[in-house]
Amino acid sequence: MGVKCLWEILQDVKATRSLSDLRDQTLAVDLAAWICEAESVRHMQNAVKNPYIRNLFYRVSVLLDHGVRMIFVTDGTPPDLKRDTIAKRLGKESGSFSRGSRNRLNSKFKECCQLLDQIGIPWLKSDGEAEAMCAYLNNEGMADACVTSDGDVFLYGARKVYRNFTTDKRHGEIEYYDMDVIEEKLTLNRRSLVALGLILGCDYCDGVHGIGKVQALDFLKIDQNSDPIYQLKKLVRNVKPVINEEKKPTHCSFCKHKGSKKDHLKSGCDVCYSNCKLSKLDNRKCTCSWHAGETVRKQKNLEISIWEKAKQDPSFPDQNVINEFLRERKIVTNKKLQRKRPNLKGIAELVSDKLDWSEERGVEKALPIWTNWIYVMNEQGHQAKPLRIVKERKKEGTPMFEVVWEICDCDVDEITALEPQSGFKEVFPDMANEFLQEKEKQQKEKKKKPSKKKDTEQTKGKKMTDFYGKKKIPNLEKMEKIQPTQDTSKKGVIEILDDKAEVLTPKSPTKRGSEDIDTLASVLASVSIASRAPSDAEPPKTHDVTSDDVSFALNFSLGSSLLQTPVPRPNREKIDLAIIDKENLGDTAVKIPETESDIKSPPSSALVEPGSPVFMTLADRLRLREKN
Repeated sequence: MGVKCLWEILQDVKATRSLSDLRDQTLAVDLAAWICEAESVRHMQNAVKNPYIRNLFYRVSVLLDHGVRMIFVTDGTPPDLKRDTIAKRLGKESGSFSRGSRNRLNSKFKECCQLLDQIGIPWLKSDGEAEAMCAYLNNEGMADACVTSDGDVFLYGARKVYRNFTTDKRHGEIEYYDMDVIEEKLTLNRRSLVALGLILGCDYCDGVHGIGKVQALDFLKIDQNSDPIYQLKKLVRNVKPVINEEKKPTHCSFCKHKGSKKDHLKSGCDVCYSNCKLSKLDNRKCTCSWHAGETVRKQKNLEISIWEKAKQDPSFPDQNVINEFLRERKIVTNKKLQRKRPNLKGIAELVSDKLDWSEERGVEKALPIWTNWIYVMNEQGHQAKPLRIVKERKKEGTPMFEVVWEICDCDVDEITALEPQSGFKEVFPDMANEFLQEKEKQQKEKKKKPSKKKDTEQTKGKKMTDFYGKKKIPNLEKMEKIQPTQDTSKKGVIEILDDKAEVLTPKSPTKRGSEDIDTLASVLASVSIASRAPSDAEPPKTHDVTSDDVSFALNFSLGSSLLQTPVPRPNREKIDLAIIDKENLGDTAVKIPETESDIKSPPSSALVEPGSPVFMTLADRLRLREKN
């Protein structure tokens, strides 16, 4: 379709634009190109009904959402030059093909134009090829660019062309070609492209067989100051070009200059001015007369090749093809090429019928097209009315309202859709302001509402030792007062942190003094000792409890048979309290409360008396109980 290999030639000047860059532009769209693209997708042929209708509907919806205006152009009566091309495409012989026979394509044009009428998009019928009318609208300033995949649009005079849509709303892109860039970088103008179409072939001629794009471009560069179409005519009409055959003289294989290698090694090179073997020149281009005429010989050989192959077609170059591309055109229509109000119900019914959609889905897909119109025109329509705003949403970073719409004159009562906040506020300011004020009011009330405070009265002012006394170690029935010994030069305390005990020597007794003694007493008093030792027991002895890491002495009055047990620095394990008496445990026993009423809270302070407990590990206590 179009000039052969043209898109490959223009690959170096191709640019990519996002759909957001097309905002506020008016595009002249070749409708036939969109229909052919949709029908060329194989996986849509049997999976989707009328894929060209579906393709048109979705592309129009996306472009309208990006603020793009469109004018669609349909093909008219094809020129006689295209008879053979159309016959080949339809698989018919040229003789059996009647002029203007595009029945299959015309029926699809009719369905597509019905949809465009319901959406309110303008369209017109060309007097010939659709791309020719698109190029005319672009040249006349009625359209900012053309949208087509037919390369002939450049030959008809288009200045800006888009092709190959990807309509993904987040990453939608389109290829862009600018004739100004083509003229600057490739040195190809409109007449050069026409000559290129004559050589390579297009919809109206087969071109010169055996000549590719590289040779065609080289021919156009021979004389860029002259008209390429005139040069092509002159070449074919004249006699065969003649080349001045000059035998190539001997050249050195080392320095590539004129003369033999043997002579250069013996007497040196006239260009290098030294022995070639010792020469290390980067530029070894020869300037002899034969090399100077090499470019001219290549151009002559190319002209001879084109002349010989072009002579096989007596009509080359066909003046009718040149006239088809360069003739002036006019719009054959009285329509105003402006967008009209869309018919919401008509769109929903048509797409539901053509695409086998339910009526609800048809209305859901058609509603954004209608709402886009009221936002652009800033007017409230009668085909649908907003009932309420459900909540605020964000779509791809854009603030949106989730709105419930009432659809008039339709079996579908309500449809929920996302609407842009900016457009909705302009058209329906009262509803939007009322929703935002109510939301702001609810947020303020939520901030004023008192938060649920934790009940801290029961735990306020209490120590960790009280937690262990109530939660972990049941208080025993009978509490004994514990009296400290007279030697208080070194005071040690047991600090309880997270179910762990640590023996510390306070550095500043003034700060911790009474607090530490109360803590120690509470821990030791959590175990009640019922001592029933004989009255004639030996006088108590004093034992020291020491630590390897922290030097201190806690003196307790213990029985003579009690074993002195050092209290090591804790390894962050559980605390176990027990009494160690290897010989005279006697009647000493630990009473464990049987009921909850037997548990008594430990006193705030206690004195150390004979028979007081000392720390021991859980394993030692278990072994002691087994012996007893």
